[in-house]
Amino acid sequence: MNPVTAGSRGCCKGHTRPPARPVRARLCHEGDLSELDRRLERFAELALYSLLLIIPTTGLALLFFSGKERELRSGEWQPPFELVDDDLLLGLHIAAHIAFYVALLVHVGIALRRRTLTRIF
Repeated sequence: MNPVTAGSRGCCKGHTRPPARPVRARLCHEGDLSELDRRLERFAELALYSLLLIIPTTGLALLFFSGKERELRSGEWQPPFELVDDDLLLGLHIAAHIAFYVALLVHVGIALRRRTLTRIF
């Protein structure tokens, strides 16, 4: 046995065990959230995930299906299809952005109120 490792292992009788690892703190404190908070968090997360798909979809639809010409550096962009009015698509796109920011505000607000501010005060 190597003398360095033998000394660090405590080769004589009566050596003690190494200290136990500290328990890792939980990141999500489920006990801190009420039933209403859990439902709001679930709704906010579903809204955020769905809006992450809806926002680009309405943006691409606005670009390709509105029929409105757009100015570019290399000239004008003429959309291939004119299926939907551009005002309707623009309204949907803006509404999706507003809904995203509201869902984000609800999600962050619950996290700050229940997980951070209650521990501070």
